[in-house]
Amino acid sequence: MRKLKLTRVECPSCGHPLVSKQREEDLLFACDCGTIHMRDPKPKEVEFQIARPRDARRPDNVYVPFWRVSAHVSILGSEVVGGYIHKLATLIEGGGGRYSGNVDIYIPATKLPAEEFRKWAVAFTNNPPRYAEYKDFGGISRMPCNISKNEAEKLADFVILTNEAEKPGTMQYIQYTMTVNNMSLVFLPFIRDSTAKLYINL
Repeated sequence: MRKLKLTRVECPSCGHPLVSKQREEDLLFACDCGTIHMRDPKPKEVEFQIARPRDARRPDNVYVPFWRVSAHVSILGSEVVGGYIHKLATLIEGGGGRYSGNVDIYIPATKLPAEEFRKWAVAFTNNPPRYAEYKDFGGISRMPCNISKNEAEKLADFVILTNEAEKPGTMQYIQYTMTVNNMSLVFLPFIRDSTAKLYINL
């Protein structure tokens, strides 16, 4: 019979044991030294920010993790009947061409119903949240991070296409390139009511 060897997962920053404080599907390991890690396959430190809630005293507060996908997007060609490429042109800043530049795409890092996922991803990509930072979660629980970096990068394409599909007109085709420059986690404060519906608390 083969023996199962268990190894302790240690923080690469301080050497202390890493423990996932959420359910089993949580991909994050928090350390007392103030760092957060994701096993990839070994623990790798993840950049993150924690937003200060507007009302931190509410008992129904919860933090929702989002991947902020900072990418360079270039539209190589498109055709829209009865409309035009609008959202990407509005979001893109800088770059060398008419439709080329940088954009932050927000991907919920926790599993949400499809409509809820689309709602918050599109809302924050179009209007990036503004917030003051918290040094920690301040005793507020957080929803588990169960969307990996690789999954979030693929879902960024979905958000771009969903954005354009919401404008008047029929999209015939769109050809673009997306180069991911950086990915980080942003924990945004929400209020979760008795039906599990989420309301932003910024």
